[in-house]
Amino acid sequence: MSAATRTWINGEVVTALPLPDRGLDYGDGLFETMPIIDGNIPWLSYHLERLHQGLQQLEFHSEAHSPVRDYIGTALDDCPVTGVMRLTLTRGTGMRGYAPPEPAWPTCIVQTSCADSAGQPALAPANVGLCSVTLAKQPLLAGIKHLNRLEQVLAARERQQKGLDEMLMTDTSGSAISVISGNIFLVKDNQLLTPTLADCGILGTRRRLVLDELAPALGLDCLQVTITAAEVASADEAFYCNSLRGYQPIGRYGDRRWRRYPTIERLQALYRERLLTCAA
Repeated sequence: MSAATRTWINGEVVTALPLPDRGLDYGDGLFETMPIIDGNIPWLSYHLERLHQGLQQLEFHSEAHSPVRDYIGTALDDCPVTGVMRLTLTRGTGMRGYAPPEPAWPTCIVQTSCADSAGQPALAPANVGLCSVTLAKQPLLAGIKHLNRLEQVLAARERQQKGLDEMLMTDTSGSAISVISGNIFLVKDNQLLTPTLADCGILGTRRRLVLDELAPALGLDCLQVTITAAEVASADEAFYCNSLRGYQPIGRYGDRRWRRYPTIERLQALYRERLLTCAA
């Protein structure tokens, strides 16, 4: 581990991870990646609520989430003022085999690292292409941030090979779902459109922020709909978002180029304002 990274397991500083662990063996767990700004995590409640929902979907012990906020607090007391926190919650140890142990004792891993630009909202327009890797449909896992991310690993390798900033990912039926590391939105006729995520994809915290706060504050209707990959190119504007990068406009998708981003600029300005207030 680098000197700039610290790791806690169940609230105690460690230099190595105990094995075996079902998170490594089977991807049996969840994670959250969160910016640290001025010693605080903006919209922490959104992250914890998604984590709790994931624990319910994976049928973890009903109290598995109870100590998580305390573990986060311990790490925040001794971490960079500005940086990134990764929280991983696994089902812990168990006997060999897929069947989860009863009872299961979850393992909570918190890692912090330095990052000067964590959570900054103003980013240059991205060059985005269509990814050949598709997302499998699995409603039981839809929405949650589970540890199985091989689809994104393969997609990220393709992105690197093609020299792009991001890639649009579709499901196996061809519906647009997200980019590799974020949720996608289109602007059409003064409306915001974002994919319905009933079968796959992650219910991102910054996606939720648009739906709950930012779109209403800007007087914009925001609809969750089925979107095809071709429809992205016909949008008036397009952008993607995640908790570390904020809201990033798409400047190019295939042959389509955008040069003006009036709605996204309003969104970025409001996000910057709310971000400073939330982190204070």
